[in-house]
Amino acid sequence: MLANIRASEHNRIKQILSAELVLGLFDPRKKITIKADVSSVRLGAGLLHEGQPIAYASRMLPSEQNWFQIDNELLAIVFGAIHLWGDVEVECDRKPLKVILKKLNDALFDAI
Repeated sequence: MLANIRASEHNRIKQILSAELVLGLFDPRKKITIKADVSSVRLGAGLLHEGQPIAYASRMLPSEQNWFQIDNELLAIVFGAIHLWGDVEVECDRKPLKVILKKLNDALFDAI
């Protein structure tokens, strides 16, 4: 019975978060921002246009729980960007990861 209640609540939350008032529509002409974060057991990412969420996803970290936190932060960003194309802006709250991403970004632009 408890499992049925949880499943019902989970489905209701999914309906609310997927409602038209919450999620915007994807526009390929607008810049995409990825907001990603990770806890000790779960990672999540959201895609935004001008601060408006357009999509989100999350998953458990079964095998990655023993990874370093910075590795999981990067995994969350990659998880969020895996199906995107074009210009993507990444926001994260880990200073060491910001340095790595900036160096990677600079190296990519130097190679072009």
